[in-house]
Amino acid sequence: MIIKTPNKTLKLLAEFKCLILKVIKYILIAVGPIILFCTLVFGEDFSVNYTEFENPNPLIEEIHVKAYNLDLGIGVPQNREKANELYLKAAMAGDPRSMMNLAINLTEGKGIEKNLEEAFAWIDIARFYTQRSKDMKVKWSIRYVYDEMKKSLPKKLIRKGKKRGKVILEEMKN
Repeated sequence: MIIKTPNKTLKLLAEFKCLILKVIKYILIAVGPIILFCTLVFGEDFSVNYTEFENPNPLIEEIHVKAYNLDLGIGVPQNREKANELYLKAAMAGDPRSMMNLAINLTEGKGIEKNLEEAFAWIDIARFYTQRSKDMKVKWSIRYVYDEMKKSLPKKLIRKGKKRGKVILEEMKN
């Protein structure tokens, strides 16, 4: 049985859709200047989603932030090689964000030789470090990268990465 919708109903639905799109457009027009104003006045970009995680050790936090800025070229010339050195230093001190960023750069070969085994080792350690974390943004970001790597890498490489991760964890203890 086919139910035919009257033309009047279709016209009302189309008008409603247009109205909703106009409302969304006006909201975006209104919110954009507010974000710009807050950025200019307070010096902070409120359109960016910052994580709540901050390393309890201020020296490690400073190393991670410096690495992140060098990695993306925020306020400094981009230098991924130096960023990876600093990520490694902060990662060895237990910073899960640095572990994740180092793993990503190792996967893509950005500023460091591509090494998928080492990349999986670091993302696996980061996942381990965030199991009890209250910061869901960091936890789920790491989990996403972990899941994507696990889907795309051969099982043999994953096993090698897990073994390498155990070695790295022992090195971190010393």
